[in-house]
Amino acid sequence: MKQPESGTKGGAKAPSPKPTDSDSDSTSTSSVTAAEADASVAPGREAAAEGAPDPAIPLPLEDPDEPEGRGFLARLRLTRLDVGLMVAFVLVALFFRFFSPIMPNFLSGQPGPPITNCVHNTPIDASGHLGTLCGLAYPYQRSSTVPGQPPQPPNGEVFDEIYFGIFGHDDLVGVTYFDPEPPVAKYVIAGGQWVYGFYRHVIRGEPGSITELGYNTLGWRLGVCVFGSLGVGFMYFLALQIWRNRWFAIAAAFFACFDGLFFVESRIGVIDMIPATLQILALGLFLVHMRARSKWDSLLTLGICGFAMGLGFAAKWTALAALGIAIVFLVGGPLLSKMGRIQVGSYALEVPDQPLPGGVSGKVYWPAFVGAMIVLPCAVYFASWIPWFFFTSGPYTFQAVGGSGGALGGWWWYQYQIWYYQAHLVATHPYASKWYTWPFLIRPVWYYYQSLGGGLAAGILNLGNPIIWWASLPALVYCGYDAITNRRWQPALIVFGFLAEWLPFSQITRILFLYHMFGGLIFMILALAYTLARLQETRAMTLRGGRWVSVVTRTRPGYMVAALAIVFLFFLYFYPIWTGTPIPGAALLGGFGTGKMWLSSWS
Repeated sequence: MKQPESGTKGGAKAPSPKPTDSDSDSTSTSSVTAAEADASVAPGREAAAEGAPDPAIPLPLEDPDEPEGRGFLARLRLTRLDVGLMVAFVLVALFFRFFSPIMPNFLSGQPGPPITNCVHNTPIDASGHLGTLCGLAYPYQRSSTVPGQPPQPPNGEVFDEIYFGIFGHDDLVGVTYFDPEPPVAKYVIAGGQWVYGFYRHVIRGEPGSITELGYNTLGWRLGVCVFGSLGVGFMYFLALQIWRNRWFAIAAAFFACFDGLFFVESRIGVIDMIPATLQILALGLFLVHMRARSKWDSLLTLGICGFAMGLGFAAKWTALAALGIAIVFLVGGPLLSKMGRIQVGSYALEVPDQPLPGGVSGKVYWPAFVGAMIVLPCAVYFASWIPWFFFTSGPYTFQAVGGSGGALGGWWWYQYQIWYYQAHLVATHPYASKWYTWPFLIRPVWYYYQSLGGGLAAGILNLGNPIIWWASLPALVYCGYDAITNRRWQPALIVFGFLAEWLPFSQITRILFLYHMFGGLIFMILALAYTLARLQETRAMTLRGGRWVSVVTRTRPGYMVAALAIVFLFFLYFYPIWTGTPIPGAALLGGFGTGKMWLSSWS
């Protein structure tokens, strides 16, 4: 195999006297009792007795199983158990991401404990010396040399670390460079370098500057690793905001924790995990805002949501998809309410009146909306560039490129160059892929490959967990079916989010890679988790308020547990090609049945 090359840069159901399958875990315009809430959403509970207020007309963004109280957690629709589960998922994700590759010691060829996370006989410096690297510091890409030129990569950078590891260092020392991405994600990488350098210099007492001590493989991967681990916890948070069903939230976080693309992108110093994490957080905050309990809560959460959207925008322009999703749902709900009824052929949808979040009047809300969702993200984006106005070294200082326009003109010139690069890049790459192939995992990207001798080889492939990816495709179809037939907003949001994150890439002409599917992957995971949570429900028709409705009588968690176990088993199976664990070369590169390369296009 050739050594990898561096990359280039909702509605409600109309009333009916007939038996219906309306969404019993959404709220009616009337209040419902706690017992009814438990019957409709809590696993393993019995259905509530009939005669309760009718829940057959769900409001799109209300839920009967709201945490009680007016405290901070209640405003976020969380309980202490939810917080504990989020923290647990973050810690599990951080453990696997930071300490991998974890393997039996016989694979290392060295004496010692039965389990190790150190790889021996691997490159450790630009001179090609062999030694031992452990955990996140591994791997170090062997340098290649051309007479008269410095070694490439110069410091063991893997794939696009050749850009972002260096850019993070440049940000710390105030040196300008050109990169067709905004700066926030690179600040995260720089922060990881500074933290590791601080640890080495202050805690361990090593000589040298903090900046240079942190300029290594572990340093430029540390910030990404932390963000990737937080993203797993945020997936739980987002899922719980969509539907207060803990099985759904647990499954979503579990799939994010043990998906290959989430995992690999959290362990190397590239930027895509950072805007993805910020999108997950921003979308969760958006749903918190939609359920605001008071006018003050509405305006406050609107501003926090806009700030998070702005951070995502300032990490990568593709994060604008999350802002678009939020704006469509914020504006679309009131517009549909004015229509009252939507009919396409025999399909009819009654849209009840939907007050603005928190009951804020339109005269107050819409100016605040423009400020929070348009002006504020742009202000956050501009503020993210403020350090660059003080950079005085390198070829792209704002003062130098701005000409007569000064530093502000230089900033505008840089934004134009970002757009021009993305719109007009003409290049080829052996691991480039078409946007329509991404959900099928046709062409992943090899980030690292190294022959270690003795018949062993190590590689890192940004392959998603095939079980999650391929199972999510029929799950998306189910979500569309469920949204149409049962008038549920939750699956509608999931399908719309997937399309909004994925389809815009059909209009991009530059070369693209599988990791550009990251935004869509968020909703693929949500679709699979949602489908499994729905399929484990047992429902029965119950008469409430003189109307037949479908309620959950019990759940069958065995199906969900089995699905989570299968995903984890395949995580273990593909773990070597996600971590660079040394294994026999034939087991790494062999086809289906003999190795990890199930499809010929993976190798």
